Formats: sequence, structure tokens, C-alpha cells
Amino acid sequence: MNKKIYMTTGEFARIMRITKETLFHYDEIGLFQPELTQPNGYRYYSIYQTEILDTILLLKDRTDADKGKLIRRKQELQDESRKRSDKLQEALAVLNNELQKALGKEKDYQNKNIEEIIERSSKKEEWKNRQVGLLEEQRILTSQYMEISTKYKSLIQTLDEQWNKIHEAYFSKFSNLSTTIIISF
Repeated sequence: MNKKIYMTTGEFARIMRITKETLFHYDEIGLFQPELTQPNGYRYYSIYQTEILDTILLLKDRTDADKGKLIRRKQELQDESRKRSDKLQEALAVLNNELQKALGKEKDYQNKNIEEIIERSSKKEEWKNRQVGLLEEQRILTSQYMEISTKYKSLIQTLDEQWNKIHEAYFSKFSNLSTTIIISF
């Protein structure tokens, strides 16, 4: 869990200037739910949910019809947010799997090399040649690990940029909607 993106209920409530009890109540009635709930019951809110909660707080005194529309729109935004989060989790899982495979290969490689060194320690010349090969293989594995790490960072940056563009567009739409609703009253 990325602590730059997720906050505890208390942290999120403090930033939004509401009480934790309000967040618990909104969660209980299905109005606004945390993006993540851990098996131990701890709730975590995403920084991307601030706009949604701002809209809810701004429009909470509107008519029931307006509330229904806003709740549906909020649910759509939360669903989209969860889908994006799921895609990000999937991408991270793939990268993590690749990293684990590379680390597994490196560990297997080290174990294999230790066994070979023990078997051939009596032959210095052969051992020296093998050592050079092992160092080259280790260099290649380290290079592969760095390449995977770079791809991971690039993917995260791209996803963050796309996420920010989408939220800027939604925030603009909500600002226009809020202005239109306020003007109409």
C-alpha cells in the first residue's frame, strides 16, 4: 500500500475538516466508502477521493433528486477509481512477479555456483575461469533487475499522469456542475 496515496480515516478526516464519525457514517450508509479496507477492518482513503468528498459535502443540502443524481455519479466515479486501482494493482503484481522470478534465478544461480565452487575448489585454473563466468552472469542478472525496476517506475509514473489528467477533467466537470447548480438556486 502506497502511503503517498492512501490515508487512515483519522488523517483523511483531518484533511477534509470533518470527524472520523462522519466518515464512518457515510461508509455505513453507502454514501462514501474508503477505497481500501484491510482484513483487520482498518479503512484507507485515497488522495483521489478528496474531490468526491468535497462534492458530497458541498451538495449535501440539495434536494433528494439532486442527491440521488450525485450519489449515482459519485458511485460511477468510485467504480472508475476502483477499476483504475485494480489495473494498477494488476500491473504492479506483474512487475512484482517478474522481480521475484529474477530474484529466484539469482538465488538459484548463487546456490548452483556455491556447489560448483566447492566441487572444483581443488582446481584453481578451472575455478578462476568459472568465477569470471559467474561474475558475468551476475552482471547480466543485475542489469535485468535494473531494467525491470526502471520499467516499474516508468509504469507508475505513466499511470499517475493518466490518473491526474482524468481527475482534472472530472474536477472541471464537477466545478461546472456545482456552479450551474448554485446559479440555478
